[in-house]
Amino acid sequence: PITWVGQLSSNYYNIAGDCTYLPTAYAEQGEAYGSTNRQVASEGGAQLVEQTVAFINEMFGSPETVMVSHTDEKAVYTGSWAKKQDSGAYGHTRTEVSEKGAAVEFTFTGTGVKWFDTADTDKGIAEVYIDGKLVETVDEYNELLLYQSEMFRATGLENGEHTIRIVCTGEKRTSAAGSKVGVDFFVVESQ
Repeated sequence: PITWVGQLSSNYYNIAGDCTYLPTAYAEQGEAYGSTNRQVASEGGAQLVEQTVAFINEMFGSPETVMVSHTDEKAVYTGSWAKKQDSGAYGHTRTEVSEKGAAVEFTFTGTGVKWFDTADTDKGIAEVYIDGKLVETVDEYNELLLYQSEMFRATGLENGEHTIRIVCTGEKRTSAAGSKVGVDFFVVESQ
């Protein structure tokens, strides 16, 4: 298993190829954490490291896990979605929308699916459906800009064809600057 493959820098949290970055606000000089020469100093930073390590192990440790870009032909969009250039996103692009009722449907074959996007202060609330059934309401808001954040996961599905549908509600929490909902990529599990 991989314990830590990245570095701490002044960039926002980002997984890009074989590098992982955390904001310097979460780090200080100190003893090694994993294979780096720094340690995480806050609970938030430790959580990011833990999530990053879990993500990397999952992505590269299992041949039954596949990342699928938001641009894949199996992702079907309705509404006014906009493609955004974003160096922190998987493939350096992602899509987003703030139009109420705009949706994306992604059909996959497997036993689980995960939806990833960038969390930020201008993000809003989405409804998530699996095979036509509302299973969760997700708030993409975060006080810090976090690239490639897991927004939702469904596991333990019967092996076969399924559809995840993400719908922009046009709603947001009071502190949010907007109601955007986005897609960076999906992860499909087949076990």
